[in-house]
Amino acid sequence: MIFFWKESSFYNNNFRADEAESALEVFKATNVPLVALDDSGYHASGLSDSNGYYYFISQIANYFDVSALSANKIFHGLLLFLGVLIAFICFMLIFKSWILRLISIPGFIILAYTA
Repeated sequence: MIFFWKESSFYNNNFRADEAESALEVFKATNVPLVALDDSGYHASGLSDSNGYYYFISQIANYFDVSALSANKIFHGLLLFLGVLIAFICFMLIFKSWILRLISIPGFIILAYTA
C-alpha cells in the first residue's frame, strides 16, 4: 500500500515507534491489547500517551497483517480521508450553486494534500 504524504515526525520519535511495535508484538502473541513488553516485563503501553492510539494501531496491524508503521499510516490516512469526505458532503449540502460546488473541490484537494 502506497501513501503519498511525507513521513511525520509525530510517529518517528523512538518512544512512540518502540511502544507501538512492542504493543503489536504482545498483541499478536497474547491477543491482549494495550500491553507492551520491555526488559523489566509487561506494562501498560503508552503510559504518557493516549491508549486509544496503541489500541487502534494494534487492531489495524492485526486485521491487515502489516507492521506498526504501516498501521500508523493507515490510521492517519483514514482520519484524513474521513475528514475530507465529511467536509465535502457538508459543502455540497451548504452550497446551492453548482459553480460554488465546483470551486470547492480543488480547495479540498489542496487542503488534503497539505495536511
